[in-house]
Amino acid sequence: GEDRELIRSFIREAQAAAALNHPNIVQIYSCGEERRQPYIVMELVPGGRLDKMIKDPGPINEERVLEVGLDVAKGLSAANGVGLVHGDIKPENILIDTAGTAKIVDFGLAQFVNAQQDKGEIWGTPYYISPERARGGRADHRSDIYSLGATLFHAFAGAPPFDGKTAKDVVLARLKSPPPDLDSLRPELQPETVRLIGRMMAGDPFLRYPTSASLMADMQAALAAARAARGAGKRRKKKSSLNRTSVVIGVVTTLVFLVMAVLFIRWFMEANKPALKPVSVAPPPGQIVEDQPEEAAPEDEGDVIKGDEDSFIRYEEVQMPDGTVKLRMQVTYFQEDTEALIVQAAENLVRGDTEAYREQLSAIEDLLPPQSARRLWIPILAFIPEVVYGDSSDADDLLRDVASKTVKKEEEHPVHMPEVMAKRLLGTIDPDTLERLQTTWPDWFKILGQLLEGLKDMRSGRLDQGAARVEAYHATALEQPSWVFAYRTAAGEWLSLGRQWNQQAEDIQTLVSDGKAEQGVQAAEEAMQELPALFHASIRNVLEAARTEAAAQAREREEQEARARRELVQQDLDAIIAAMSEITSIVIRDREYRKAALRFDLAAGELDLQTAEGEQTLAVEKEKIERLADLKAFIIEAVGLVPYTRAEGSDFGGDVVLATQIGLRVSVDGKASTTRAWSAVSVRSLALLAAHYASSRRFDDERRAEAFIGLAVFCYMNGYFDVARTYAGNALEIDDGKAVEIRRLMPDLLEE
Repeated sequence: GEDRELIRSFIREAQAAAALNHPNIVQIYSCGEERRQPYIVMELVPGGRLDKMIKDPGPINEERVLEVGLDVAKGLSAANGVGLVHGDIKPENILIDTAGTAKIVDFGLAQFVNAQQDKGEIWGTPYYISPERARGGRADHRSDIYSLGATLFHAFAGAPPFDGKTAKDVVLARLKSPPPDLDSLRPELQPETVRLIGRMMAGDPFLRYPTSASLMADMQAALAAARAARGAGKRRKKKSSLNRTSVVIGVVTTLVFLVMAVLFIRWFMEANKPALKPVSVAPPPGQIVEDQPEEAAPEDEGDVIKGDEDSFIRYEEVQMPDGTVKLRMQVTYFQEDTEALIVQAAENLVRGDTEAYREQLSAIEDLLPPQSARRLWIPILAFIPEVVYGDSSDADDLLRDVASKTVKKEEEHPVHMPEVMAKRLLGTIDPDTLERLQTTWPDWFKILGQLLEGLKDMRSGRLDQGAARVEAYHATALEQPSWVFAYRTAAGEWLSLGRQWNQQAEDIQTLVSDGKAEQGVQAAEEAMQELPALFHASIRNVLEAARTEAAAQAREREEQEARARRELVQQDLDAIIAAMSEITSIVIRDREYRKAALRFDLAAGELDLQTAEGEQTLAVEKEKIERLADLKAFIIEAVGLVPYTRAEGSDFGGDVVLATQIGLRVSVDGKASTTRAWSAVSVRSLALLAAHYASSRRFDDERRAEAFIGLAVFCYMNGYFDVARTYAGNALEIDDGKAVEIRRLMPDLLEE
């Protein structure tokens, strides 16, 4: 309350917030100051607060958190629409009404945040403050998106994303490290929810949602996924509870059967080793079975894959901690020579030679049996250059082609690996099914999936998330099979380009923040040309934001230039008015127009005008004085030709028989005469005298029109605007081309 300027700002912003009428914003009813204490009266919201919901035992339901987040996002969108930024979104500022609707409170302090920031202070709760605000930058709607993401993270995880002994420690933790992995803290959350929070909390504001609309669209999609998962879970739970007894009996029976089957198979294989054909039973440990002859597929079987499903499977003995020996499946899709060809082809991607890569993949495909499941890996590998350098729709077409194939084997059989990989990348496989299959199959399948998923994430603009997955592939200690890890060098190049682009994005943000958004746009456009399509979505987000800010900065510059121009024009006008004031008495009272023109020329010569408008105004004022001098000369000439008698309407008390620069000679009944100075003649009398001669046919139309214009200027400068308008109309009746001159001398006199 001691800072009066801040109090005025506080009240002003509270009034602005009071104009917000939205169901997800706590309504402000009144504000003011009582005994130097500012106050706000706001809506009562008795249903609870998000921070108290978080403190309740047990995690909050995923759907409920997303519903609250969607309500808050709607409120922020409405505020952003009128230029308001909250600046301190946190659980304590999210209230719940009795109907369960979430409402944002404390919007009255929104712009107070930036006022404090300008003083070098950081205003906001450290657990939820955005990195750019923590560094001292100004808040915008993306800062609110980050704070909302951190708030929802807290609601999901039960703890803020960053913590420390002091507020400073919390802020430093955020600046030094990315947020914790929400997926590992709440594994049951849907992938859409994890991706949503990850993008909202992106360290770079340009990588967050650019608009409230895009944020709410993804929130609604995540909420739909959570609701669908809950429905599926209930159905599974119900079925499980009804059949629990039979399941237990079935599991025990199956385990007994499997133990007996394994013992029998091992005895049978050892006894019949020479005659064994590896088809559907496991071959001896360590033995790789060669491809078997294929039967021709019937013509009507379409995309059915069969033939060498078991020829790339082998088993090896693994010593368990308890001393027992178990068989573990190993999958070798390609022989060594084929693997070498894939490794050689992958080297082309390091150089960006996608055409050579595709040609070599095509040659490898021709070497494989026509209906071999091995061939299904070729489109998967062809997906890589398309998603990095080519058209993402073409990349998805390759995946859909693989996913549509029919493989005649049980679900867990590794012959399904390409098909499952394609569905994984398309997002059409149930996550639980995928996880179950990945625990059955070799580790390299999951690691290869991280590379491919990471590339797709990066192509979609989720750069941080995608880069983390690609890095997991790049950093793995596994080296076999060699064809799977043949892309490690290329992945390193793409990660390096990603880091390069991240730095460029920060530089662009700095340019934008420094008021050089146009340079930022140019830098982003250059990056779009230089970097592969893998980064175009991310670049496009930055470019869109930079263009928006560039347009805003251009408008601001135009407004500043216009203001500066107006100030200069006003300075010129003030100088001209000062010069005119020195001769006003000569013009208005004495009517010494030639003398006034001379003095005005001398004063104008000393003016240092800065604008064309000033020069134009000066010229107009000089012309007005010259017009008055010409009108006076016209009267002197006209009286000399024909006296102005009382019969003509003279109100001078006699006939005007002579006019000179000194005054008018008035004769009374032809006997006595007096000289009346120009300054002693009323405006009305002088106007009637001039109008009489301007209406006379003794003069040509040009002289008469000019006389009427001079008479209009005379009345205009003496404040008789309606009379001036009448005389200007007389001039136009004689010559309608005089409108341009009249508007230049008296801009507001004539109607358009």
